[in-house]
Amino acid sequence: MLTLTERQYFPLLGEEKAEFEDDREILKRQINKKHRSGVSPIYDSQKQFAKTINDLFDDKNVLFVSSILPTQAGKTGTMISIIDQYVERHCIHFENIYLITGLSSKSWKKQVKDRFPNILETQIYHRNDLKDRVSFELTFKKDVLIIMDEMHIAARKKQTMDIMFEELSFAKRETMYEKNIKVIEFSATPDGVLKDRLQWGESSKVVFGKPGSGYKGIRDFFDENRIHQCDELCGFNNDSKKDEQDLAKENIRKLGKFIINRYGIDKPKYHIIRTPTGEASRVMMNNFKEIYGDNVDYKEHNGITDEENINDILDIEPKKHTCIFIMELCRCADTINKKYIGVLYERNVKIFNDSAQVQGLPGRMCGYDDTGETVVFANVPSLELYLQHYDSEFTRTDIPWNCNTKNGTYAREDTDSEYCSENDESEYGYKVFENEERYNELEIFTRSHLGGWVPRKNAGKNINELKNHTSNDLIVRHWGLSNKNPRRIALGSDGKWVVWWLKSKFCID
Repeated sequence: MLTLTERQYFPLLGEEKAEFEDDREILKRQINKKHRSGVSPIYDSQKQFAKTINDLFDDKNVLFVSSILPTQAGKTGTMISIIDQYVERHCIHFENIYLITGLSSKSWKKQVKDRFPNILETQIYHRNDLKDRVSFELTFKKDVLIIMDEMHIAARKKQTMDIMFEELSFAKRETMYEKNIKVIEFSATPDGVLKDRLQWGESSKVVFGKPGSGYKGIRDFFDENRIHQCDELCGFNNDSKKDEQDLAKENIRKLGKFIINRYGIDKPKYHIIRTPTGEASRVMMNNFKEIYGDNVDYKEHNGITDEENINDILDIEPKKHTCIFIMELCRCADTINKKYIGVLYERNVKIFNDSAQVQGLPGRMCGYDDTGETVVFANVPSLELYLQHYDSEFTRTDIPWNCNTKNGTYAREDTDSEYCSENDESEYGYKVFENEERYNELEIFTRSHLGGWVPRKNAGKNINELKNHTSNDLIVRHWGLSNKNPRRIALGSDGKWVVWWLKSKFCID
């Protein structure tokens, strides 16, 4: 069977091409209108970055482009420009252009639809749309352009993006070449996704965008002494006997003094403070109210309904200093109005997720609309590590980085290889056998490669912990391997046998 080494071409002809040309004109008019109105301005730096990305797809071997931009540096304008330039070069059904994200956020979806050209409104999907609708549509499509926002979200093995890519065989380059699938991934913190993408060799490219003139980012805020370490403001934990209320209250008083010293009483600001969840949140807010009293206004914003938008609060000038308590909001992809913002305060936790720190309130502080007055309290070491990683273009492995995607993501290639290569960073190998191969090919393999091992007749059947798991589940999870038990066999629920082993114990060439 011939193995494809480049994307196939599916030209539009006749009425299809005429319809595409009509849609392209509509797209351009809508882009220009939103640019002129200021809803979605597109700047020269964004156009140039979009061109760099589109140029890479001139090589038909390229399937993926990982696009790294600092937070709030103009990602939406770049995405719009990518599509605008792409349809100038290539004829494509507009219903084959997708903007997706692993975020479960209706506010993201609404925000993007407001900014994107209306002709693409039905092609914008967040996490809750992906599993059923988008996966079903993409199963039958060829010549597709997918733009993925925040590629590090829901990216771990067995999370939404991995399930979708697995169902569509988008982890197999043969499928991608055959169907002419192109994927452009965006994030400021690519985390483990980037590491997995690099394993695709020349089929995957990485590009770094430069912010335009007037951008302020984390490095600028360090230079201007506008980043400080966040302290414990709660002091309450249901699971802990240790009560740190006194320390938390003292830190709340320190914050109040900081606010008054920096902004005074006559120049009130909004101060966004991230709280823990549950009872701890109530305790923390009560402590603020006890200490600050009527000198400060208080608001809670949880974004429970589609109608709730924190900018509905932030757009109105405050009459006095106002604390806005949030929980899991104002993270990646959220844009907030900074005009009246004073302090942004991240929650102090025992172990910080470095990626979440960058994408949280420090990331929301970045952008082109900095007032020069906003200050962020967050985990300083996380932000310092980020600058080191960014400066190295995320190539340094000697710098620590705590994130959720260290151990495999949707971006890892499924090579269909019988054995793991010597350069494979995973610690285990595996091989899959059809049911009829159980007592011939399978035993020949184990005897030859796994220390003369011949599995017992009933080995691998009726294992309670593995019931109802497919062969792919067994491969991904590789249950039960240890130095004492370095090889295993099991029958998947799909009727296929899997043998898996520790590579440190068996040398398989």
